[in-house]
Amino acid sequence: MKMKTSSMDPFRRIPLARAALALTIALVGGSCLGVPAWAQSSGPQPAPTSDIQEASPSQGPRPAGDGYGSATPGSELPSNTSVPKQQEPFPAVGPSPALAPAPTSDASGQSATQRPTAQASPGTAPDADAMKAAMRAAIPAGGAEMGQRSPRVLSAKQENATAPPSGARAVGGSVNSVVPMAADTGHWRPTIGIAGQDVSAHQGNVNWQSQWNQGSRWAYVKASEGNYYLNENYTQQYNGSRDVGMVRGAYHFAIPNWSSGADQARYFVANGGGWTADGYTLPPVLDIEYNPYAGRTINGFYFGNTCYDMSKAQLGQWAADFGNTVKALTGRFPVIYSTTDWWNTCVGNSTFGNYPLWIASYWNNPTNSPGNLPSSWGNYTMWQYSSTGPFEGDSNIFNGSYDQLRTFARGVSSPSNPSIRSGADLLATNAGGSLDAFPANGAGRITGPVGIGSGWSGATAIYVVDWNQDGVQDILSQWSDGTLKVFRGAPGGGFYAPIQVGSGWREMSLTVGWWNLKDGYPGVVGQDYQGNLYRYPNTGGGGLGNGTLIGTGFSGHQLNQIDFDGDGNQDMVTRTADGTLRMYRSNGVGSFLGEPASVIGSGWGGMTAVSSSTNFSGADSQGLHARAANGDLYYYPAYSGNWGDRSLVGLGWNDASLISGAALDVDSTLGIDSEDLLAVRPDANLYRYPGTGTTALLPQDLVGTGWGGLSAGFVTDWNGDGNLDIVAQWSDGRLNVYPGKNGKGFGTPFSLGSNWKGWTLTVGTWKKADAHPGIVGYDSTGRIYYFNNPSGKTVSNGVSIGTGWTGMDIVQMDFDKDSNPDLLAKTSTGDLKLYRSNGTGNFLAGAATLEGTGWNIISSFNAVRGFDGAGSTGIIARTTIGELRYYPIGANKTWGTATRIGSGWNGLTILAPAAP
Repeated sequence: MKMKTSSMDPFRRIPLARAALALTIALVGGSCLGVPAWAQSSGPQPAPTSDIQEASPSQGPRPAGDGYGSATPGSELPSNTSVPKQQEPFPAVGPSPALAPAPTSDASGQSATQRPTAQASPGTAPDADAMKAAMRAAIPAGGAEMGQRSPRVLSAKQENATAPPSGARAVGGSVNSVVPMAADTGHWRPTIGIAGQDVSAHQGNVNWQSQWNQGSRWAYVKASEGNYYLNENYTQQYNGSRDVGMVRGAYHFAIPNWSSGADQARYFVANGGGWTADGYTLPPVLDIEYNPYAGRTINGFYFGNTCYDMSKAQLGQWAADFGNTVKALTGRFPVIYSTTDWWNTCVGNSTFGNYPLWIASYWNNPTNSPGNLPSSWGNYTMWQYSSTGPFEGDSNIFNGSYDQLRTFARGVSSPSNPSIRSGADLLATNAGGSLDAFPANGAGRITGPVGIGSGWSGATAIYVVDWNQDGVQDILSQWSDGTLKVFRGAPGGGFYAPIQVGSGWREMSLTVGWWNLKDGYPGVVGQDYQGNLYRYPNTGGGGLGNGTLIGTGFSGHQLNQIDFDGDGNQDMVTRTADGTLRMYRSNGVGSFLGEPASVIGSGWGGMTAVSSSTNFSGADSQGLHARAANGDLYYYPAYSGNWGDRSLVGLGWNDASLISGAALDVDSTLGIDSEDLLAVRPDANLYRYPGTGTTALLPQDLVGTGWGGLSAGFVTDWNGDGNLDIVAQWSDGRLNVYPGKNGKGFGTPFSLGSNWKGWTLTVGTWKKADAHPGIVGYDSTGRIYYFNNPSGKTVSNGVSIGTGWTGMDIVQMDFDKDSNPDLLAKTSTGDLKLYRSNGTGNFLAGAATLEGTGWNIISSFNAVRGFDGAGSTGIIARTTIGELRYYPIGANKTWGTATRIGSGWNGLTILAPAAP
């Protein structure tokens, strides 16, 4: 006979892994402070802060590609990554000439001798409708563009300086043709953040799929200007960007001297500038910048200088009125878009720090920095770095990861003191079950440890993720019993009671992230033991939805999910036993691209754990953490398809049982579980019917061939190594043990004798003090014996414990749940009797108790544990017509309601599951 070392069936544990349970949420515990790792005698530590790094070990991962740098085995570790050194920015683009000459100007750049008389707030004057019509007739097609001093807009102004006005038009009316300026798709891009763009009617109907394919992941669309203009292309641009998967929002071009801030805010919000906390809608934007109509007089209204002929105090109040009105109407303060030069010159107000900043800054010498920021802000949220490419309109980056972009869109507030400070933090467990956090500083270093939990010894994988998108990092955990649980972080520290989001994951590996960017929450990609990949959406920040098959043939691959090639989509980076790293690119919306994998590294076989990392060395930085055999922890940054120089970030990490982000090796989980059912079919093949923990069986998978002649079989951990084995009784009298291997089928069988013909057996721990399970069985005379298993490799001589057992079917289990094994016996008349033991190898005095009648319709029965969930016990029985049933057993020898779990089981030899 042959035993398969692993079997591959596409439906192994998938339905159960799809299951998700919503449990009651309760607050538990808080965080506790730890001491610096270097003050401890052992355990994982951050690397020393000294710039002098130790030499790398003689063998280590060697990523392929030009970006590997000096990080080769045996070389000195680099002192830093290969991010280009940031340079001082060049001066911003200077002011453009006025559209009409001004013979003599005052300090504000306006004519001192021919200054027209302005009327106050023409947009709300008695003749406002006429003024609005005049404005629509006078402004160029598309109105004012965001970025009035950008190279593209300045070029367009020069080309259109002699062009006639666009002509009057109303919303829904005729629109003059706008020919978009071609974008330079090869334009330099920052190596940080999430790429996005802004557009207006000047870009016309945008090919959003093309923009998505180029890496744009968010978009702002001009909705309005003043209170007189609405973007004619708004619907196509706003909805089209979302349709391809982008997060999008709307902006308003402010004309402060036209009407009040409150008036323009109401106009904006009523015409596309709203917001909802769905994770797909970015907050409203106030574009307040250089006056697009400086020096012009329209219908008798003079638009003033570049600061709209308004004082700093007036413009500051106008912006505040706009922001407060938007906040009142939408629930959020708007983002402020401006330039450092204009804001400091025209507003100079330092009280807008609670408004996110979108800074416009274009450099001739590109760096990963926008330069000096306006007063009010110490950091920026978005950066408009180019007006000429790579995307249509203006090109931007969001200063953070994709996950942070989504929580920014959702409008969540920053947590006060969470246990996990960022998604870049590392977590580690130790053999004692403690859970420690190592906070990351965003520049490639960690500190800590900080103790944040205990009781984690049963976990098999842990992941840091903002599962419910509330701005607080959570822990998705995989456990040895096959459950998936989410520990949701509390804003002030600690975690809420876990919610179970899946079961049946014992023989699956997973990776977590934004595999489908259209989803509302980060999800899971799971790999079963057959190498099938399934995508599981996170439904509403709670449980997991049904899995969708997205790949096959991944057996032997350990998974990590990062954007290795820098195209804005998550890639699957896998490691195989030979140390090869491969990249499988995705389309960003849940599927792989139709192309072969790329080899991106070799020599990674010596690493004992590899995990993906985002934001570790900068905004949306991508890379891998890898633990070497000596316990050193390294970080390998990835830049647009190449590796940067690795850096040492930790010492002594061999004491970590688990490192966050490192996937469970699914090959190590294969084998038989206690809730599984094994049976030999008439074709003489041995099949496993996986249990789900919900009184159901999954489709069978083949685990052995040549099993004809099996008289009885028993599943048990015969040798005590933690893996379930098979004790096989053959019709010719042989008794063999097939030892289960760690996730890889079964080893070479060994013999327990050959004189077992005619015996009726049951296997279990008859004596509580025994180190290994033994055998209880009776011979053809009806005398029953107990056979001890002293070493896990043999059986002792039998000890007689009773007589008169002829004709009974016997099962060993703790039926009365007193912690002592019993014998449950079915008589030839169909009575079910319980023979209790004292736990020391003998029966209790007294007659057997009757526990059931009418069991003559049952042709075989066996005890099973875990079939109806953890801790459950029951009987799996086959009727004479081939129906398979489960009979749960409760406290005080009570029977639960029987469940029909199958039909057509006649002709199969069912092996006894691992008995309770």
